[in-house]
Amino acid sequence: MRDGKVKWGAIDIDIYPCLETEDELSEFLKKWNDPCLIARSKSGGVHVIAFTKDWVSAEVMRSYLTAKRDAVLPSEILEHADEIFPKQNEGNGSQMNLPQFGSERPVLAWKSPTFVQYCNTTTKSGDEIGVDWEAVEGQCFVPEAHMASVTIAALTKMPKRASKARERKKYAGGFKRPTSGRGMEGRNSYLFSCGASARARGADEGEAEAIIREVNEWFGDPSNDFTSKGPITDERRLETVISQVQKLPQGEVADLAFDVVERMNAEWALMFVDGAAEVLNTVKEKPFSLSAFQLKLRPYKLRGKEVSDLW
Repeated sequence: MRDGKVKWGAIDIDIYPCLETEDELSEFLKKWNDPCLIARSKSGGVHVIAFTKDWVSAEVMRSYLTAKRDAVLPSEILEHADEIFPKQNEGNGSQMNLPQFGSERPVLAWKSPTFVQYCNTTTKSGDEIGVDWEAVEGQCFVPEAHMASVTIAALTKMPKRASKARERKKYAGGFKRPTSGRGMEGRNSYLFSCGASARARGADEGEAEAIIREVNEWFGDPSNDFTSKGPITDERRLETVISQVQKLPQGEVADLAFDVVERMNAEWALMFVDGAAEVLNTVKEKPFSLSAFQLKLRPYKLRGKEVSDLW
């Protein structure tokens, strides 16, 4: 804790057994929805850990985790999850055993906005699937603006229509965010561009609405191009954009979502060396054979399929 602020928080679930199988982990992560890391605790329960890129107040972190816990955990588990870290608003904070600190505290899985990686397992060839901590640092975090929206949603009774939209998938085939042209003329244009892209890639009307509302919340994040204006608060104005997008024709859903393609292309490139196919990690400037590439990315799945094969 630094001046009352933190970069991570955790829920300690003390019930045994807990999240013992990959199916149980998958179901939990589906309900949790946000990026997080799940590790076995010292006592045999689990720690659900949320990270942020920037320092947020301990109170914001604790309120967010409380809201997520109460919304996701069933009653029989909820009574065993009363410890939330940090426990204080000031001082040095509480102590909690780090994940991977000893063989009995392995990381079970972690989730980014796009991928789920299952850890502490072995491949058919006997290779252990560990944790790519660089990937965790770069992708497993929750924006403070989203934390605030989760907390507010827990305190505010959402309209029935909006809550149904929020329960849907965040995308069908993904969507492209504009970087230039008419899509950057203002928040309305930006939202319409994102929604139109999602609609063309197979999003149904409810999914398109969920995407537009999610992107609108992102306007409150300092990393966006419209941060000085913040989210659109006029519901009629927002519904106008939504209705315009919903009238657009719905395209076909591809196996590989657009944002996953972008993420993969930012790090990997297919190349041919002396007639043989290899894959280059453009970030680390390191080549991989096709088999090594597939092994490295085997934990990353999308709709039950390995992302490396889809890409």
